[in-house]
Amino acid sequence: MSANVSLLTIFFISLIIPFGTSLNFNYTSFSPSLDDNISYERAFPDGNRVIQLASRNGMVGRASYSKPVRLWDRATRNLTDFSTHFIFEIDSQNRTAYGDGLAFFLVPQGSRIPNVTNGGSFGLTNDDQPLNSTTNPFVAVEFDIYQNFWDPPRKHVGIDINSMRSVSNLTWLNDIRDGQRSEAWISYNSSTQNLSVVFTGVSDNSTVIQQSLHYNVDLRLYLPEFVTIGFSAATGNLTAIHTLYSWEFSSSLEVEGNSTDKAPPPPPPPPSDRRRRRRSRRSKNTKLGLGLGLGGGGGVVLICSLVLVCFIGICGGSKGKDEEGNNEENALGGNDGTNAVEKTESSQK
Repeated sequence: MSANVSLLTIFFISLIIPFGTSLNFNYTSFSPSLDDNISYERAFPDGNRVIQLASRNGMVGRASYSKPVRLWDRATRNLTDFSTHFIFEIDSQNRTAYGDGLAFFLVPQGSRIPNVTNGGSFGLTNDDQPLNSTTNPFVAVEFDIYQNFWDPPRKHVGIDINSMRSVSNLTWLNDIRDGQRSEAWISYNSSTQNLSVVFTGVSDNSTVIQQSLHYNVDLRLYLPEFVTIGFSAATGNLTAIHTLYSWEFSSSLEVEGNSTDKAPPPPPPPPSDRRRRRRSRRSKNTKLGLGLGLGGGGGVVLICSLVLVCFIGICGGSKGKDEEGNNEENALGGNDGTNAVEKTESSQK
């Protein structure tokens, strides 16, 4: 019976794996010699193992994850769930006038800093398209410390969609002069299409508090199937030091590029005559189930049904060899058969 349970386990895992492939990474510090998956544009990791995104006047810098992230699936129209957490600092070094801010972004795969950009656009748009970025589409969460004509008064955190005018924003209670570290948690729920932002601020110059905002958006309407994720910061005539200390990210859809971009694997060697004879009895029962389960990715009910059919075929075949003369009820019944079904059902729960 252990062999039957093992085969059922392998079969079940083979059904689940295509739907569970995900991206997870956690950078607690940064080093150019170790971080092969971080790409830098005019930003750099310094000797303190942090990323300096922008630190002087008229500067734009980006740091992004170098591999594509699958935002949604064109065939099924499924969106990913994702969440990210990062620690950063914007420090004006006691200057009372400062600019411009930092943003976490999602942009089309392979996007670069626009050739013409200023501090107010955070390196996300061209100068002539700050409020309608058709050339460089993006979705971003900004931590804005300078008031442009499109901004609300005072420092704020905002959700931006193809425009530096935020669709949702909240005053950010933070004193940039002190150079306090801040934390942010950004998550997207694909079922509700809710983009949520939680971030730290400071109340009464000493007490750390949490603030939050959210916005409902179908990301498929604004971004392609594969995106690049990362951070961008900028300064203009006024400046501040924009530093990233750590970054954690996870998503629920597969990470790598389209499967059509890769050459198919070589076919497996043909089975031996003995293995062909041994498998011939099972193939009639399992071929259809495997085709539907692996190719179509049916629901939980379909998976349960297919696993049960496969179990009956395997168990029936092995019992027929080891217990000739037993009737069909004995082949499928008994403590061993019952336990195997119970284990299968338990594993699916």
